[in-house]
Amino acid sequence: MLAAQVQAKDIDGVTYYVLPLGALASARVAAKALRMAAPAFGDVASLVAVSKAVTSVLDGLASGILSDLDDDVIVYCIEAFARVTSFEVDGRKLPLVSDNANLTDEHFRGRFPALLKWLAFAASVTFPFVTAVATPPTPAAPPAAG
Repeated sequence: MLAAQVQAKDIDGVTYYVLPLGALASARVAAKALRMAAPAFGDVASLVAVSKAVTSVLDGLASGILSDLDDDVIVYCIEAFARVTSFEVDGRKLPLVSDNANLTDEHFRGRFPALLKWLAFAASVTFPFVTAVATPPTPAAPPAAG
């Protein structure tokens, strides 16, 4: 069995460590997020193009791509990614969610931009679209007449 690799990123002075979601959790998150985003995309090719162009949730929000947000889906995604995230402050590493506590809400209180940056990073750990999604083939040009 291959061990999943934790990825780390500093966001606004806090280092976050994120493990990719498991297969079932990632399928659930993807299904919910794609259902929410489906009206914004005409086909799979445009979804791939947007996934490559949008480098963060902030970019998506700012560009209007994510205009029809479903708060239940967003909270579901935050909770899913929080379960595979820990953070380090002052040399102390803590999980966002443990058996005894869920620090997510309090940790990001007053830090909404940091929440969005973390969510984008956490999603990129599980769904690295730029490297994992193949570009759809371009249709061949019709033969020249004549």
